[in-house]
Formats: sequence, C-alpha cells, structure tokens
Amino acid sequence: VGVISGAIRDEGTSRHYLPMEFPAVADLDITLALREAAKESGFPWYVGIAQSKDSFYGQHNPERMPIAEDLQRRWKAWMAGGAICSEMEAATLYRVVGWAFSPQAGATPIAVRLMINGTTVGTSVARIRRPMLHRTLGSSHHGFSIAVNRWMFHRGANEVRIEAIDPATGAATLIGVRTVRR
Repeated sequence: VGVISGAIRDEGTSRHYLPMEFPAVADLDITLALREAAKESGFPWYVGIAQSKDSFYGQHNPERMPIAEDLQRRWKAWMAGGAICSEMEAATLYRVVGWAFSPQAGATPIAVRLMINGTTVGTSVARIRRPMLHRTLGSSHHGFSIAVNRWMFHRGANEVRIEAIDPATGAATLIGVRTVRR
C-alpha cells in the first residue's frame, strides 16, 4: 500500500494552474489517516513522494522511447531521492477515499456523494474491495474513491461533506463533514 504524501510534478497539466516551484503536497491529516488505515490493512505499506507524470509507457518501457537514456536517468534520480512509486494523477489531484455500508442494503453497494461548499463535485458507488471490512460486515466491496482537484476549493475555509445515498429512497445520510482551508 502506498500513501502518497506529495508528488514530483513531472508533468505538464499542473503548470497551467500554478508555477512549477509550487509543491504538490497532500493534506497532513488525510495522509496520517491513510497511514493508520494502511497499518491496519496487514499489507506492506509505505508513505512517501510519488513521481507524477503524463506518460504511462515512458516508465514501463523506457527502452522503446527515443529519449530512453533520459527517462532511465530521471527515474534513477527519483528513486535515489526516495520516490515510492510513479503515477499519473497526484500532481493535480488527490482522492477522497473511504467506505460506506448500509445495513438495509446489506452486501449491495451504495452510492456516495462528495460535496464542497454545497456543490456536488463527485459521486461514486462504494464497491471497491476492502478486505478488512469482511470480518466486520460480512462482505468487503464497500470502498469508494472520488477524485478531488485542489482547484475545486475556494481560498479560505471550505466545507467538505461525504454523504451516503440510500438506494431505495435516495435520501442522504452524512458520513462526515470537515472544514478544509486553502
């Protein structure tokens, strides 16, 4: 399990929003909560920096690229600097992840809604496998993951709400609410 605490901005998208010198760093409270969940998962886990890039094949098959030597040199530098993985989103997005379960729905996955300042910014069906839930709930497909872009937030205080949506009635039940400052 890799918990990304920040990203090497080795891509082109984020430079259209902020200067490249501005770091892509995750919220500390969320990172610590993810670390605790990773510890409890029973799987090997790491917390650290990711290389966030635009190209999938540049890392996996660098020898096929015209700039193979440069790609290999750069990857070696990221690893020497302590990067724990390479991915394609963390420089511009982070994710709100968790799990949702309705006793009335049982093993049936339920919908989850993410709201920022009263506006729905993402939805997901909580059906990602979370093995740690099986012992308690009798089923494990209740995880969710919703992409969050830092530019969804206003400057200052922002209310972030996660709600479970009842599959029968459509009624929302608050999972959690938090004020996040940008």
